[in-house]
This record gives sequence, C-alpha cells and structure tokens, in this order.
Amino acid sequence: MRLKSSTYMAGAVFLGFAFVAVIIAVVAPDSPLWLLVALIMGAASGIFSLYDIRRTQRLRRLKESGIPHDAKIINLVSQRRPAPAFVRVGPFSSTYVECRFLDEYGRERYAKSHLFLWDSPVYSGLSAKVYVDREDPGKYAVEIFEATNSM
Repeated sequence: MRLKSSTYMAGAVFLGFAFVAVIIAVVAPDSPLWLLVALIMGAASGIFSLYDIRRTQRLRRLKESGIPHDAKIINLVSQRRPAPAFVRVGPFSSTYVECRFLDEYGRERYAKSHLFLWDSPVYSGLSAKVYVDREDPGKYAVEIFEATNSM
C-alpha cells in the first residue's frame, strides 16, 4: 500500500483554520480577525495543494519514463516536536526517509523522500522505490510503500 503524503493533511489543517474563523466570526462579527484567519487559511491550503500536485505529477512522469530502482531505507527522519516545517496530527508527525540504491552503473546513490505522516520511529514495515530521470539523473522521485498483512 502506497503511503499518503503529509500534504493530504492540509485538508485537516484547512478545516481547523476554518473552524477557528467561524468561531471568531460568530463571537466577534465586527472584528476583522476572522478575515485574516480566512486569508491565511486560503494561502496555506493553496500552497500545500500546488506542492502536492507538482510532486504527484513528477512521480507519475518518472514512473512512466524514469529508471526504477529498489531502494533500502537507511534512516527515518521525524520531527516529534513542533516546528514550522513539519506537521503533527495526534500521534502522527511529518517524516521523510533517506534511502540508498544502486544506479544502472552500479554506483551507490542516496535519495530523500517527500514528507509523509508516520506514527512510529521504526521503519521495518516500509519499503521504497526510486525513479530516476533518464535525461537528468539528479532528478528523482521516491515512492514509499507500507507492508500490508495479507491473510
């Protein structure tokens, strides 16, 4: 099963901001604060959406025309405390993996994935596949899979 990126949680962030804006509009309808919260909410969700669309298009393009490589995950980087660049929702926090793979010439290369939500400091249930651009080997996309229990 392919993991969802943390930009899918932009919807949850959007709803949280919307809830705050509605509360402020009901409690203090004459205050311009609700409008400011709504503008911030719109800008943040728009940025998250554009980022996710761009990342998804790159992955789709590289899956079709790139060179696929199986990768070994060597590190799971997670931010467990609040920071501006990371999203935390309940036990889940924004995480990315660092992985290693061999390119078509047998050289060892390293790649870093996009952010995704993960609730464990252990990456034993994860696997990764790296798609490298044929024209520019510096461009790549990492797809992360979670092991599924089939019974």
